[in-house]
Amino acid sequence: MEYSLKELLDIPKLRDLLDSLDELHSMPSAVIDIDGNILIATAWQDICEKFHRINPETEKKCIESDRSIESDLNQQMPQVIYRCPMGLVDAAMPIVVAGNHLGNVFTGQLFIDPPEEAYFANQARQYGFDVPEYLAAMKKVPYFTEETLRKNLNFIHRLTLMLAEEGLQNKLLRESEDRFRALHDASFGGVIIHEKGLILDCNQSLSEITGFSHDELIGMDGLKLIAPDSLDLVLNNIKNGYAEAYEVEGVRNDGSIYPLAIRGKNVTYQGREVRVIEFRDISEQKQAENALQESEKRFRELIEQSPIGLALCAMDGSLVSVNPAYAKILGYSIEETLRLTYWDITPKKYAPDEQRQLRQLEATGHYGPYEKEYRHKDGHLVPVRLNGMIVVRDGEKHIWSSVEDITVLKKAEADKNALMEQLRHSQKMEAIGTLAGGVAHDFNNILSAILGYTELTLRNPNCDTKSRKNLKHILSAAERARELVKQILMYSRKGEKNLELVELHSVVLEAIRLLRKTIPTTVSIRLDIDPGTGTVRGDSTQIHQVVMNLCTNAYHSLSEQSGEIAIKLDQVDVDAVTAAKYPNLRQGRYGQLTVSDNGSGMPPKIMTRIFDPFFTTKKQGEGTGMGLAVTHGIVQSHDGAIGVESAVGDGTTFNVFFPLSSEIPNGKKTSYDASVNQPGSEHILLVDDEAMLVDLGKETLESLGYRVTATTSANEALELFQANPDNYDLIVTDQTMPEMSGDVLAQKAMLIRTDLPVLICTGHSAVLNAEKAQAIGVKALLMKPLNSKELNSEIRKILESPIDGQ
Repeated sequence: MEYSLKELLDIPKLRDLLDSLDELHSMPSAVIDIDGNILIATAWQDICEKFHRINPETEKKCIESDRSIESDLNQQMPQVIYRCPMGLVDAAMPIVVAGNHLGNVFTGQLFIDPPEEAYFANQARQYGFDVPEYLAAMKKVPYFTEETLRKNLNFIHRLTLMLAEEGLQNKLLRESEDRFRALHDASFGGVIIHEKGLILDCNQSLSEITGFSHDELIGMDGLKLIAPDSLDLVLNNIKNGYAEAYEVEGVRNDGSIYPLAIRGKNVTYQGREVRVIEFRDISEQKQAENALQESEKRFRELIEQSPIGLALCAMDGSLVSVNPAYAKILGYSIEETLRLTYWDITPKKYAPDEQRQLRQLEATGHYGPYEKEYRHKDGHLVPVRLNGMIVVRDGEKHIWSSVEDITVLKKAEADKNALMEQLRHSQKMEAIGTLAGGVAHDFNNILSAILGYTELTLRNPNCDTKSRKNLKHILSAAERARELVKQILMYSRKGEKNLELVELHSVVLEAIRLLRKTIPTTVSIRLDIDPGTGTVRGDSTQIHQVVMNLCTNAYHSLSEQSGEIAIKLDQVDVDAVTAAKYPNLRQGRYGQLTVSDNGSGMPPKIMTRIFDPFFTTKKQGEGTGMGLAVTHGIVQSHDGAIGVESAVGDGTTFNVFFPLSSEIPNGKKTSYDASVNQPGSEHILLVDDEAMLVDLGKETLESLGYRVTATTSANEALELFQANPDNYDLIVTDQTMPEMSGDVLAQKAMLIRTDLPVLICTGHSAVLNAEKAQAIGVKALLMKPLNSKELNSEIRKILESPIDGQ
């Protein structure tokens, strides 16, 4: 006989259980039969009932979602998780009892990802909902991870299925009992009248039970109907005239063994003492009892296997019963846990909160959800989320609590916050870098004029001594400004790099030798340098500066010019775990430079700003605040990563990662020794869009002996060259110009004359760097501002070098 889900379930009992689960663990649920009738609905959310289900347009979407889930559920698809169009997540599993799909259990109207408030605010406006009320309803919606959702759904499904199967067994048991009662009323079951074991008479029911015909039974030894293992018990009870019912095993005609209930009584029959025996085949009853025991066993297993810690606690705090998950959270065995009290595992700092929760428990019968920490067996604190309710056991109040270990959830939240902070800081640094690079470019042009005209004036023999002294001060200040601009460009990663294969350990050791001369001997420098660290494709000067900056920073953090600086260099394989700790760091082989000190350390608010340009904790005049910013820019420009660990009073450690190159150094170095003071006589075509710089360049080059044709227009320069290409020995051009960039001008000119040398000057290398310049045939790329010695040295190097291929 088939039953409906409603007939099998004790609806009030299941509703109470699901309501309790929701009170304990914020677990919405519903049970719907196969015809779509809602049997139980627990904790349906306001956002659905007060908004989505009352708006015709959104209600239609909700109905479509329900149908979609139901259509997907079957015995081959045991679990469905579905995100509805309104942004909530529902999940369902089919209830299959004895092979029949009787209905479905649902949990849902929840989130498995943190909700985006802006999305729901827009949704409220789209469908005409009151935005504050709608967002308030949204914030009440439970949030679980997908794994927790699946566990919750499995828990509700197994609970409902267990009760449905228990209901089926109870139905079968009642039907069996009804049949037994009818059989007893009609014929007292199988009845035997025997004398000294010999069957004198029996009813038809005995034939049906044993499989023997009535005629076969009459005159048979009744003990043949008893299984061998039960013979001694039966004989003893006959001998003693035992009149109560008892259970044995019987044997049918076909030899099969079955459970049998016997009740006997000595009576007078036809004038003689006989014994009347009632036989009852209790096979179905035993099956029902076994099924019920199995159901109870599964319920116990459900509690024991629950991923949620469950505990029964007396009102005095003693633990009465716990499941394995609860004991695991604490790190104890169940036996050890039951010897503890609630106050043994609760840190004292939570005492005020616990008192508030107890008052809530007394007033409402439940408490939570509530987050706190438990003290683990090893002493560390475990973050947990608790829910509890009052239950009565043996006439006394107890607290039934569910406890969830939220260590992973807390770590995920912390990791997310850390990643967001890394992203914010990275975006800020990028924005500052872009601004700094642009300012540096314009400032370079200004410095070019200051340096150039100052040098020209100093060469004037009519310049008096006092003016010459003042001009040298101007020149010195301009040189310092030029160095600052270089640092800004390195920070913004727009500075020019001289890329080559660099032996990391050699650069580090060279920097340390220089540092040892400048740092007092009262400061101990401890080295752990692996000479086999490997090579990096980079700029050795910039890497040298990284070492100098970090070590100088470490020295400044030491008190009274004493302490220790530890410098370590070795090769490491960065895995996914390490890479996740540093922005922009990828997995692979790296040279890791670690610089540590035992100085004063830094508080967190300082540590978050140390790589910001112009940020410094030093007194005014003691530093520009660019050292660590430049270090950060250099490391980033080498595709590396840098991180810092520090605490007040515990010193500071910087970790720098440079990606190692698989290239093998060829050991060759090229150099050119040119006299920077050697005058020239060649004809130079000079191009710059700033008139002041053109005038300066022309005067400077002419003072060095060159013939110069100068223009502020790239188009005019190209026309002049086209008119007489052999008239010029060299083109010196700015890179960033409105009509035509320097690299384009160079390429067009070299199409006309392939052996033409071109020198490009630029304020920054964001668009054109040395590698790109070399690739298009440009002989040199110089960074502004330049002094006359640097410019003449490069010109002589170009003009006196042999032509390629000759």
